[in-house]
Amino acid sequence: MMKLYLCSLRPKVKTDLLKLIDYKTAPSVTIVANAWDVDLKKRGPEELNNCINNFKSFGFTTKVLDLKNANQQSIADQLSNQDLVWVMGGNTFYLNYLMQKSDFKTAVKPLLKTTLAYGGESAGAVVIGKTLHGIEYLDDPKLSPELLWDGLKLIDFSIIPHWDTEKYAEYLQRVKTEMEKYSLATTLKNNQAFIVDGEELEVIEQ
Repeated sequence: MMKLYLCSLRPKVKTDLLKLIDYKTAPSVTIVANAWDVDLKKRGPEELNNCINNFKSFGFTTKVLDLKNANQQSIADQLSNQDLVWVMGGNTFYLNYLMQKSDFKTAVKPLLKTTLAYGGESAGAVVIGKTLHGIEYLDDPKLSPELLWDGLKLIDFSIIPHWDTEKYAEYLQRVKTEMEKYSLATTLKNNQAFIVDGEELEVIEQ
């Protein structure tokens, strides 16, 4: 009975996100910002701060989870009492490497069947799909210490974010062509979110 909120860009309004976690009062979120670790322009701290402020404006209490020195047990411990884990965008290949190295999937999968919801923007949405094939046209695989093509496979399809970004149209079509060799691919525009709530699946405008 997983609850997922997958999008290209972080939501600007809280309604659908709070609905996913049953409109809990004083909801909690743990943010994973590691996909920004390899950004050459060093925008990570600013992006994380923006994300924290965004969730605080929605009424969330916030924590940060750094996957670099994490393991299955430490991840499970930190997320066990949280309402939402939110995984930010950035380099998908590096994020996937850290998630698999830390055994993130094993830690969160039981929690996603109970009280925890998963939210991801851009790379954070892509990484839980079946494959990263095609994403090399958007993100640099060389920034990851190890190239892992399989995603976490928490869903049985793959996500292509930012589908309506005009300046990347040619690259996005290459992503789709390549990804569809390995998996069913679902595109998400910048104003859309894909929501899974148990057996219910829908694409919304956010």
